[in-house]
Amino acid sequence: MKKLLTLAVALVTLAVFSGLGVAQQKAFGAETQHLYLKITGKVTQVNEKANTFTVMAKGKPFTFGSKSLKVPLKVGEIIEITYTETPGGPMEATTINTSKSNTY
Repeated sequence: MKKLLTLAVALVTLAVFSGLGVAQQKAFGAETQHLYLKITGKVTQVNEKANTFTVMAKGKPFTFGSKSLKVPLKVGEIIEITYTETPGGPMEATTINTSKSNTY
């Protein structure tokens, strides 16, 4: 009976501490990891002063920030955006490509 109790306590302790380690790794990784994603859509709004633009894609509006918005965007233009998404932060456009066609 004593061996069974010792084994149970050891397993519970192991489970608790391994769970905390995994949670800490996920939280740390979320702060430093950037995912690069792509989306294609139609430009619906451009705010050059704030360096933001809005794209309608997949039936929803997406607003992107761009620290170096060098591509002059026009409302109605179809573009492909590569962007990063960080937890708790805005989507940041890293690459903007104008589409050769008018469909997406």
